[in-house]
Amino acid sequence: MKNFKEFWKKLHDAQQLSARDFIDLAVIKAIRSKETDKITVVHALLEKYFTPISNKVRIINGASKYDCIHRLLEANKWYARYNRNDRKVLGVKLDEFFESAEELALYDKLWGSIEEKTLGKKYVYYFTAQDIPPVNQGVQAGHVLFKLGTSLKNKKRIDPDDTYFQWVGVPDSNSLEEIAKKYAKTCKIVKFNESELNNKLTSIAFEPVSSFSRGDLINYELLKY
Repeated sequence: MKNFKEFWKKLHDAQQLSARDFIDLAVIKAIRSKETDKITVVHALLEKYFTPISNKVRIINGASKYDCIHRLLEANKWYARYNRNDRKVLGVKLDEFFESAEELALYDKLWGSIEEKTLGKKYVYYFTAQDIPPVNQGVQAGHVLFKLGTSLKNKKRIDPDDTYFQWVGVPDSNSLEEIAKKYAKTCKIVKFNESELNNKLTSIAFEPVSSFSRGDLINYELLKY
């Protein structure tokens, strides 16, 4: 693959960068990344590069929150099928930009794997100790979520309507401490200690994480009564 930075700079200096170029940039960075899950890299970068639509009228009228990406993905299907030999990336023909058939195939695969409808979705994982009565567990979960919400009041680009809550039960406070320690370097976590239970740690909650950056959090079984 050619050095994309010089082509990006050329378009930037000429003020010719388009929305499609930003999708290409996400795909190129994913190809160059050492991460094996490259489509997750693409999705994470797209959430960074594009701002979701907040105009409720447009959404009611049928626009998706990432409508720009949606339209470009639809256009790319036609573009890839009927203009295959003339396609360009950052202003350069694909067969000149990519130096192997494998790179080009991966480029096409990643473009075709983008899931626009899942962009912007956030997940809040919260864990509650189950060595207290069920009704108290609900109260403790409410406490930690309220505490989390207070800590997020000044955060931007967190849409409560696109936030999903995943409640997980664990045996006791020691389990909560182990989980908090496990994810301390990668996630921001708030804790709630119940003063009426000798300051016992009863619940923890993770700040919202992207659908594509949940990692092994998705392996936790959700709490059921």
